[in-house]
Amino acid sequence: MNWAVWIGLFFGGLSAFFLYYGTHLANQRGNQETSQTVTTEVDKVLKRVDAVERSIATQPPSNLAGDSSQTPLPNSAARREAQQKLADIQQDFSQWASDYIKHRDLKKLELDREKLAARTEELKISNDYRPLFQCAVDAVRGIIQAYNKQAGTDFRIQLNDVPMNLYLPDSFVCEIGTVDFAGTVKWRAYISATKPANPTQPPLFQIDIQYPHFNTNDAFRIEIQPPNFKLVAFGGGVATAARLDTVQPLDSFQVPVRAAIQKLVETQISSLATQ
Repeated sequence: MNWAVWIGLFFGGLSAFFLYYGTHLANQRGNQETSQTVTTEVDKVLKRVDAVERSIATQPPSNLAGDSSQTPLPNSAARREAQQKLADIQQDFSQWASDYIKHRDLKKLELDREKLAARTEELKISNDYRPLFQCAVDAVRGIIQAYNKQAGTDFRIQLNDVPMNLYLPDSFVCEIGTVDFAGTVKWRAYISATKPANPTQPPLFQIDIQYPHFNTNDAFRIEIQPPNFKLVAFGGGVATAARLDTVQPLDSFQVPVRAAIQKLVETQISSLATQ
């Protein structure tokens, strides 16, 4: 076969091999940064291949026993040197690909470990304080349902249970729901949990008391202050009037939480007649 044709096919095949290998690596990792890294490395390899091809083209030809009908072959020393360079290029690329995949796998493993540690901390903190927050939700739901049944009112309760993990993936606020006091006042209950989860910054439970016809809000909050929790009311309205502020131990939260919610509901309902 004519040497020029043969070497063109050889370099074309080698280039295709590098392109396929690089694309395969990029597809395995599946993100833009990885694809760009692999593409850059493949470009470097192809430049080295091109340099070998050009170096062969500049070598003096060998004799063809007087046959001038074929393109002269590079001399044997040039061929051996080119073959060695190509072998080095292939070896270098294979080693780079192996190291790159290994590094990427280790980096991914470390990231997975960090995510697992963060989620473990989230679940641990959630497990510690979810019962307290669920107690508050159950108290609101149960007390208002009992009042509706006894008084014939229709205060609408739309409250979800507290999730097992208080730390949502895409928000610092976990909405629990609302209580609508006949359109006059609305309570909005939610949990605020700052990420990353940190025992020194535990989540808090809050009820915003919203007055549609007034530009003011009132609030009742449960703050965690180990080994205690704190009930806080602020805003100058119903929550403040209920005089709920207190500090209690975390290991006996049921009675004080329910008593505070009971007083808050009673104060809210009593205030409706004056609005």
